[in-house]
Amino acid sequence: MKTGLLFSGTALLGLCVVSAFPGCGSSSNGNNAGDGGQTGDTSTNDSSSSSGGGDDGSSGDANDEGTTGDTGTTCTATVMPKGTQILASSTVTVQGVTSDGQVIFYDGNTQKLNAVAAAGGTPAVIGTWDKSQSLIFTSNKVALYWNGATQTTSAHGQLGVWTAAGGQHTLGNASFFGVPGGGYVDVSADGSLVIYMDNVTTANADIFVAGSDGSNPTKLVAAASVGANCRPVVRFAGNTAVVSYCTAPPDAGTTLTANVEAYSGPPNWQTKQTFAAGDGFYGFSLGPIGAGDGGASGYNISYLTNSGQYVEALGGTTPTLIDAKGAGGVTFMHNGTDVIYFESDSSVWRSPIATPAPVLLAKGPFAGTLALSSDDNWIEMFLSQNSTNFFTDMYLLSTTPADGGNTPTTLASTAAGANFGDAFTADDKHVLFFPNVVMSGSAGYVGAYDTFPLPPPVGMMPTTIAQNVWEEFATTGAKTLYNDNYASNAGFAGAADIESTDLSTTAMPTTLVSQADANFFLTADKGTIVYSWSACPGAKDGIYTLPAP
Repeated sequence: MKTGLLFSGTALLGLCVVSAFPGCGSSSNGNNAGDGGQTGDTSTNDSSSSSGGGDDGSSGDANDEGTTGDTGTTCTATVMPKGTQILASSTVTVQGVTSDGQVIFYDGNTQKLNAVAAAGGTPAVIGTWDKSQSLIFTSNKVALYWNGATQTTSAHGQLGVWTAAGGQHTLGNASFFGVPGGGYVDVSADGSLVIYMDNVTTANADIFVAGSDGSNPTKLVAAASVGANCRPVVRFAGNTAVVSYCTAPPDAGTTLTANVEAYSGPPNWQTKQTFAAGDGFYGFSLGPIGAGDGGASGYNISYLTNSGQYVEALGGTTPTLIDAKGAGGVTFMHNGTDVIYFESDSSVWRSPIATPAPVLLAKGPFAGTLALSSDDNWIEMFLSQNSTNFFTDMYLLSTTPADGGNTPTTLASTAAGANFGDAFTADDKHVLFFPNVVMSGSAGYVGAYDTFPLPPPVGMMPTTIAQNVWEEFATTGAKTLYNDNYASNAGFAGAADIESTDLSTTAMPTTLVSQADANFFLTADKGTIVYSWSACPGAKDGIYTLPAP
């Protein structure tokens, strides 16, 4: 699932990036599944199944063929849904999939959220959802949703959570809406804990942590400022709650008055580690402790004070000054041994953590980071950001230091670019991006889905995979799933064809499903597609699973 914006970004001091500083907006792919997810049985139903499906998941009846569906599609056998129908209904749309294989869906008839196992079974009712924000989120084993979040900025309302093991619980009645991990709410690595804000007003918010089963709600911080120049940020590092906040609004966005703290030891949270006490910038970055730091397992935090950019181990005692001229926007490399960050002149730098030795990557100027490849060799940056829809220009930069800085490759030359899914293929041999996003109807944004091989050949134009794409996923190798031919006049958020292609070959893309509901999902192992389909009235409407190519 997506909104108009889908990237994870960090920015230097004073710049606004959606996921780093969540007051700007929100984003999600709707399938933030953690490790350990289990995939349901995706074997095809036989003709005696409850869905009445044939070997390809479609009905043997002909009553739907030749009719015209909601998207204007002629309803013939070639456009019927594929795979295993796990729920038959003409009023349901999939909203997310948890890491333990629970499909979260909305029933427009009852106006309630429900869950059903990806393997099929009896649905469970979660609760009423008013769609005041048209997104729910899944993170690890937890589904999160809001009611009454009607504000046009900094939306907040009643926060509900659900797990298969613990059922439904209300955690807060005036809680900020946001993507898990984006700064306003988060779920712990094992799915047992939720950190969130409640009692939100135009001036303040309280920071709480509770079990995802609703147990032991504990206030960590009271009356954190929600002013324009310092907003509370909350994250989990494993099962440790990390927060930054100001006790009063600072005078300007460059004033360093925030506290940065970590709390551990649930359910009482008595162990507190302070990184900045009224002299930090709001926001922080988290990353793994790498083998180059002694091989210890755990997490590092990077934070900014008046003295510069620091990295410190959670549970440690000694901060490391990375750069006295550092200005925030830290990205931890996946290897855990290095960080990429900005200096105050908007240049981009890289440094080892154990023994800091900053090296210039690019003179810039750049304003923030969009994504880092899993092999740590490539990073997406931006300079300009649209203040209305938060799209950006996009540039690709090598993370290997070069004398005088690296030359960026332009992906999107204007602030109309975005990542509506994964930024790189799983093998890190291709960059994936949307260079020119436009509004389609009133449902949302779509655009051309482009790619470059890595490293990008000098003077080469990008390859356009498809022209009218809603979202995409990188699966294995150089394979990507996406939905093309988007139509805004159908379904919950429109409809589109689910297609697949392998960028390591010259084969043409394959259409897997025609005119499925636009928001489709993958199970945690990326092995199974989950989608809802309502393009043509009839018994084949409902929720389906399909093995991913």
